Amino acid sequence: MGVSVHGGPPTILVSGVSDPRLKTPMKPDDVVFIASDTKTFVGAVVLLLVGEGKVSLDAPINTYGLDFPNGDVITVRELLSHTSGLAPEGVEGNASQVTYGDAWRAKILSDLSHFYTMAEIVAWVRDRPLLFPPGTSTAYSNVNMFLAAQIVEKVTGQTITQQLQDRLFTPLKLTNTYYSAQQVPAIPPVPVIPGLFSLVPGGALVNTADFDPTALLTALGPAAAMASNATDMLTWGNALLRAGTVLGPDLTQQAHKILPGGTGLGVIGFTRQGFCVFTASCPNDPAAFTGVGGPGGVPGTNTVLIYDIPTDTVIFMAANLDPSRGMSGAAVAEFDLIATSQK
Repeated sequence: MGVSVHGGPPTILVSGVSDPRLKTPMKPDDVVFIASDTKTFVGAVVLLLVGEGKVSLDAPINTYGLDFPNGDVITVRELLSHTSGLAPEGVEGNASQVTYGDAWRAKILSDLSHFYTMAEIVAWVRDRPLLFPPGTSTAYSNVNMFLAAQIVEKVTGQTITQQLQDRLFTPLKLTNTYYSAQQVPAIPPVPVIPGLFSLVPGGALVNTADFDPTALLTALGPAAAMASNATDMLTWGNALLRAGTVLGPDLTQQAHKILPGGTGLGVIGFTRQGFCVFTASCPNDPAAFTGVGGPGGVPGTNTVLIYDIPTDTVIFMAANLDPSRGMSGAAVAEFDLIATSQK
């Protein structure tokens, strides 16, 4: 767990082991997959292009050469806020009546060494019906980030990897942060610690080190395939979520305006009960959203990144265990402790 109060230096606490097999003690600088916290980075790149006038939030996504079904009515804003109506690639969305999970798992497990391109994943989902008319509801879907990343590549003529590096990692000196979907099967620049997960709910725990990560990471791509550590993530949280230096004041304000469904632009609204977008029970009162950020989970890792406005605190937490419960609750307890100390 990494904590930064008032933008100050990080305090990083560790427990447990970084290698379940060797029992290696966890270290403060260990690198983990940050899972869906990746979306905060990809969303920021899109918003930077908005600030430069190269992308319009309210333009249909096919404006940027995507040729995607319903892309003439789905807007960039709806991608970033998960209000597009796009069904998820494999996990049942909170508003979906259709489960694609079994087919998705079978696809990934059929060849763990397969390197998926973004085009392959988009082709996998392109003919699915919308869950609802765009802009009328909220359903969290990784597909939104695939299309957002494709827009980045169409507009800039560069890969999402290069854009992330040039616009975010290098300027912010995030030296332990990288987009792992383009690093496999090559050796990643900083090794990621292994973790434990179950292949089926309630099943025996197995080690990620025993599996080729190529298919999973490339299939997650711009939705969940980045790696980082606590120090870098606190730097990122302070710059994007707290100070707003990444996007500037106007775009930061727009991004952090939480919609009734619990999402902003590239970020998710946080309440003292957690991230309501996953439960479809978001409060009607905008003041209930006391923070912004996002949670993440991939086999072997769970993460959470939150900027808590009342305490002016950024927290990043990671556990190399999936499933792991109570991440948001632990963050709330920490915020409450900080709030008490500030009185």
